[in-house]
Amino acid sequence: SSIVTRGWPEQKYLWIAISPDFATDQLLLLGTDDGVYRSSNGGNDWARIVDDKIGASNVIQQLEFSPNFSADRSVYVTVRGKGMYRAYLNNDGSLTSVSENLGLWLLERNIQFTEFQISPNFAQDTTLLGIARDSVYISKDAGLTWAVVGYPGQ
Repeated sequence: SSIVTRGWPEQKYLWIAISPDFATDQLLLLGTDDGVYRSSNGGNDWARIVDDKIGASNVIQQLEFSPNFSADRSVYVTVRGKGMYRAYLNNDGSLTSVSENLGLWLLERNIQFTEFQISPNFAQDTTLLGIARDSVYISKDAGLTWAVVGYPGQ
């Protein structure tokens, strides 16, 4: 049976992401307080992604598939206290590599996103938006650099 319906003892689920190509690849990712899990059969079976940056002992705050996932095979992952990474998956959803920390500049300034979004036109504009405390940040180069774009409520 599915972990989503029966659960795992002592496991907290923080985020679930559904592949933009779910109808054909059945790929799901689950962010937990103990790393990322993946299912390539619609949630019937789950496997832990093994990686120092996003695997066990990491609290996953958010996971988002690239809107262009079928071509770029990338997923963005934020890890509490450690930043943002871009993970690359192969055709069966297995991890092939994880980028260096895209959020290092932010972490050095004690900035941690509470949420981020990927532009629907990411393949063309490579834009990411993130919110932290009272500021909105933008990256127009797939997360390599960040700038403040506003202060809502001020």
